[in-house]
Amino acid sequence: MWSRSNNNLAVGLDIGADSVKLTQLLKESQVPQLQECIIKKLPEGTIEEGVIQEEEVLQESLELLVTEYNLQGQEVVIAMAGSNLFVKRLSLPQMELEELAGIIRWEAEDHLPLSMEEAVLDYHIIEQKKTEIELFLVGIKKEIVLDYVNLIERVGLQVKAVDIEMLALQRSLLNQEQVKDDLILLNLGKNETEFVVFKQGKFAFRRVLPVGGRDFSEEVKVKSEQSINLREARRYKQNQNLFKSGLITNTALTLIKEVKRAIDYYQLKFKEDTQQRIILTGGGAKLKGLKEFLQQKLQLRVGVGKELAMIDFDPERFTSHYLRDKFAFVAVSLGLALRGLEDD
Repeated sequence: MWSRSNNNLAVGLDIGADSVKLTQLLKESQVPQLQECIIKKLPEGTIEEGVIQEEEVLQESLELLVTEYNLQGQEVVIAMAGSNLFVKRLSLPQMELEELAGIIRWEAEDHLPLSMEEAVLDYHIIEQKKTEIELFLVGIKKEIVLDYVNLIERVGLQVKAVDIEMLALQRSLLNQEQVKDDLILLNLGKNETEFVVFKQGKFAFRRVLPVGGRDFSEEVKVKSEQSINLREARRYKQNQNLFKSGLITNTALTLIKEVKRAIDYYQLKFKEDTQQRIILTGGGAKLKGLKEFLQQKLQLRVGVGKELAMIDFDPERFTSHYLRDKFAFVAVSLGLALRGLEDD
């Protein structure tokens, strides 16, 4: 079932600060079939700001996952994200793709805050016009990528491709009905929030906001009338509407300020209106009351990502309610699995 020789099988592996998410898709027809949808929690501090801090802990967690689900030898697609990932939108004169590949390194030296010796570079074409090419340039420290790749391969998996989260989310969130929309994606992680603008289904702008789920938990811990630890604060915020309790006033206002600042910058730089809707995804997307709070403060339509992309599933194994409830958590791993099928 998990053999690498099955070219119709793809696995997306999303390693986040709080958990590991794994999605397996099987393509036997036009619509991929969902085979597995797994979420495994990670101990606190295993990964901080996208960097592996506790290598042995992460390795043990992945080894258990490989053993439990018989993943030995399976190819996986992984993703990089966060403040360590640098993304720059560029417009370059129209040229042959072979020539473009050579130009990218020179552009990276001008636009990315990394030395070429320590960086892994890539690019993704947004649109080819008559006289220019719209693309985004991507860079990240080679050391960070190799840490993930080496560890993943030590536990018996094979890294088929390294993607970036915003492209994975684009695949899993933008179905045919949404592709003509302009929208803002807020991917709420543990330590930070990724703000991405998609214009008519194409990437337009990205910024990493310095506020995440941990900030909400920390404020609950500090303001709670009872003495509680961080784990209890996380449990409390999962069950209560904190936006009505007043326990997260500072964090909520910081999030609104950062989102408004990103919208203002985008409008000013690209002379674009942003009467888009907002889609929430990531672990923080399920925070009770967040959708209504953002909608009120920003005066934009806000929803939680819950589309199932173009996939099919066995209703005896996965109910549509369960998948929609978990979609915000597994959207990245689903998008990575879809990337795996594209490569075949």
